Amino acid sequence: MGGFVIQHNLSAMNSQRTYGLVADRNFKSAEKLSSGYKVNRAADDAAGLAISEKMRRQIRGLRQAEDNIQDGISFVQVADGALNETHDILQRMNELCVKASNDTLSDTDRSYINEEIQAIKKESDRIFNTTSFNNRNIWNIEIEDPILVGYDKVQALGVTDSSSEKVYVTADNLGYLPIPGTFTASADSTNGVKVSWTGFNGTTYSSDYISWDDLEASSYDFNIADHLSSYSGDELATLQAFLNKKIYMNVETTVATLDDYIASLNNASLSTNYTNYATATFKAPSDTSGVSASATIEIYAKDKSSHAGTENAYDFASTSNDSFIEPSPSTGSNLTQISGNGTTSVTTAATSTDPWILKFTMEGIGTVTAKSSGVSWTSNDDRSENRGVWWQYYNGKNGSTYKVPHSATSGGNLAGVMEALKGDTGVLSEKKGGDTNNSGNIYISFDLTADTAFTAADGNSTQKVGTLTIDIPVDITDDDESILAKVNAALNTNTRIDLSHSGHDTFNWYTPSENHHTVDVPVYGGQIGMIIQSGSEADNDIPIVYEKLNNGVLGIRNLEITDSASAQAAIDTLKGAFKVVNEQRSLFGAYQNRMEHAVLNDNNIRINTQDSESQIRDTNMAKEMVNYSLTNILKQSGESMLAQANQSKQGVLSLLQ
Repeated sequence: MGGFVIQHNLSAMNSQRTYGLVADRNFKSAEKLSSGYKVNRAADDAAGLAISEKMRRQIRGLRQAEDNIQDGISFVQVADGALNETHDILQRMNELCVKASNDTLSDTDRSYINEEIQAIKKESDRIFNTTSFNNRNIWNIEIEDPILVGYDKVQALGVTDSSSEKVYVTADNLGYLPIPGTFTASADSTNGVKVSWTGFNGTTYSSDYISWDDLEASSYDFNIADHLSSYSGDELATLQAFLNKKIYMNVETTVATLDDYIASLNNASLSTNYTNYATATFKAPSDTSGVSASATIEIYAKDKSSHAGTENAYDFASTSNDSFIEPSPSTGSNLTQISGNGTTSVTTAATSTDPWILKFTMEGIGTVTAKSSGVSWTSNDDRSENRGVWWQYYNGKNGSTYKVPHSATSGGNLAGVMEALKGDTGVLSEKKGGDTNNSGNIYISFDLTADTAFTAADGNSTQKVGTLTIDIPVDITDDDESILAKVNAALNTNTRIDLSHSGHDTFNWYTPSENHHTVDVPVYGGQIGMIIQSGSEADNDIPIVYEKLNNGVLGIRNLEITDSASAQAAIDTLKGAFKVVNEQRSLFGAYQNRMEHAVLNDNNIRINTQDSESQIRDTNMAKEMVNYSLTNILKQSGESMLAQANQSKQGVLSLLQ
């Protein structure tokens, strides 16, 4: 460029333009290096950005799909674990049914087996009803197009069997207490529910009606004592004292109707229980070395004013105006021993099958015979190694255990006593060649029956009067002869029974323990379907379809063991149940294998798509660092050139000097 001008510094302007271009390239290179992305805005690569975002949608969808599939795997593993427990239950049931099919067992033995079967059968249904994953039930779920497989019979309204607190029977409250059989509930659709009864004073008492709305509001629980507005003063206080107990009702609201509740409650009896026995003391004429006796005379108690004197037999008088059989004293001369003992020979005793028979008279009943009916015994030995030898435990409700005495097969006689001593599990037996003898108790039980039928307090004709039990403690120092001597001392012609009644008579009442009105609740099976979203696209899914299971579908809902034939039939039923569970476990196993392959495939697609997307979107750091270094050098060079271009115009000042 010719001339020496000052209006325009073209070299500086050119240097500035070039510097700006290089600075922009340097900025973009720095942005790529700092962000790690080659495309930071659409302007960087419009087509590449669109392709990258499409790939990113697929990649992130696949990553979530992998999590979905893992959740699906966990779901089928939970189901398989539950079915594994069901398998164990079915195996145990099958084992028990095979055992029950054997004719070496009695029907009583089978009843014990059936108790366990019913218990674990309930657990099977509970598993199907409650097993869930992430609060989603696996089998207990509403489904489209269900298949009816049968019906469950469910009580429309179950009333908890709960007794009141004990109430002492006194002269003040006796008249108000319910005569047995008159304590009932009444129900209708208009008024609700009430309870009424007839007292021993002949008066009929009744609670208020409790409306259905009030019952629903209180969850169908109510206390009779809170609904006695017709009474006041001492009468109200007396009634409330023995009625102050809540009745709890479990209502099947999902299937039962008001008519079902009425059918369950109307005329339902509330049971009464009076102290209906007198405790006796065994009185023998000489030292009986610790022999004691207890007796139960089954009479309805009146009050504690009725006593018998010491050494007297119990006499029973009744009046035409009293529902109780009232005890009164008498002499002991009416008690005689007829047969059953007298021998001192251990050998003779071991084969003696004669029962002991005691007779005495009771006013209002007549002659009563006490006849020995059985011998039982327990050992005080509770060592675990002797379980099932001298003693056994019965597994009762709520996991409790009770010691159960052995019963003599010889019956209620001297032979039974000898069996209790030296039988295979007798309290004086030596276990399998020399174990230490153990102490215990032998019990001789008697049935007390009237020779002539009489009318009991409940209005029914009966000959049953009560029971008597003689308790003979056995010590490790005892032998056959000493035990025989105890029995002979306890039971002879001079034996007396003192039935002195010294305690309070008590009254209890019970809410209805059973309601026979049931509702047929349908039980459904059918297919349950669910979707595992296994990919990034709408149609990338794994459908899981399996059968709704419950005891009805397995065919074991009504399975029960009563005899050998029913046990054998149950074996075939369980075979079908095994088939159903096996098929579903196999199906869940196949689904798990499929999902494990699916998650690996999703992982493969995601990784390779991620690599391709990286080629478009991510910065090649090595290449970009070279560009950044180059633009940095050019930028610094441009700055130098711009400075020199600006300096060149300073020469014009020298012309003015």
